[in-house]
Amino acid sequence: MNKKQLFLGILMTITTTANAQQKNGGISADMLQQISKGSVSANQNKALYNALTANSIDNLAKNHANSGKVDTYFSVETPKQNIHNQKSSGRCWMFTGLNVLRANFAKAHNDTLSVEYSHSYLFFYDQLEKANLMLQGAINTANKPLDHNDVTFFFKHPINDGGTFCGVADLVEKYGLVPMSVVPETYSSENTSRMARIISSKLREYGLELRQMVANKKKDSDIQKR
Repeated sequence: MNKKQLFLGILMTITTTANAQQKNGGISADMLQQISKGSVSANQNKALYNALTANSIDNLAKNHANSGKVDTYFSVETPKQNIHNQKSSGRCWMFTGLNVLRANFAKAHNDTLSVEYSHSYLFFYDQLEKANLMLQGAINTANKPLDHNDVTFFFKHPINDGGTFCGVADLVEKYGLVPMSVVPETYSSENTSRMARIISSKLREYGLELRQMVANKKKDSDIQKR
């Protein structure tokens, strides 16, 4: 096979592939040409490329002509307390809630005292409540198939570290607060992902066990004890 025949064969293969892609909804050569014709000039493309590679798309999408109309002032300022870091955890909701309570505590003492509430203490009970919710959900939905939405709701994500301000209020009302010096942060409280995966795995295991107990007509008292 000479070079001309080889080149012709490759060209025919490319053409056939392009046509096949076009028939199946793929990108054809004609489509690429249309896209190229519809693009802006080279200078505009270069400026746009430089802007995108050097800046956040969020900043580029802002309409700075309207920035002067945004009121950035606020009327309520909380007393300053020590800065806390949630590290690699999803406890922003808890840190925010406890910061509000810290500010109220300081205000009640004429801003002469500072306090650090234990996030780790409250987080333990948050996880305990969520674990109990998952297991009770496994019991309540035990007569439904595993692929039922009510069942997968509990088994897909048995536990997490997310929450809301209302969750802070409920936990504080039930379990109270302690100083951070009493229950300090731990590695697992600051890095929750690994521990959450382990607990989730065990909750699924126990959830399946509880479902089996319900299927075996075990007494409610025995199920609750388990």
